[in-house]
Amino acid sequence: MKTCPYCGSRIKQLLSSYYCDFCELGIPREDIQEKGKRKDFLPELQPTVQDLSKSTREIMRLSIIELMERGATATASCLPALRST
Repeated sequence: MKTCPYCGSRIKQLLSSYYCDFCELGIPREDIQEKGKRKDFLPELQPTVQDLSKSTREIMRLSIIELMERGATATASCLPALRST
């Protein structure tokens, strides 16, 4: 059974596309899931622990490249620290 990657509901095939009635969204073929599973949409880049202490003003001064580089250095080991704050 083909299901929606967002809500897990059954999706309908409309000619060559798919549609979720619950989400009211068209579903790209590459995002279709099976048997109620949902797609993992967590971003690959996460803020570092040091970024959590920055003010909005400081973060807004960073270039996109700096933000991407900082996010790329984040690891799963940061997650316990993020949860405890």
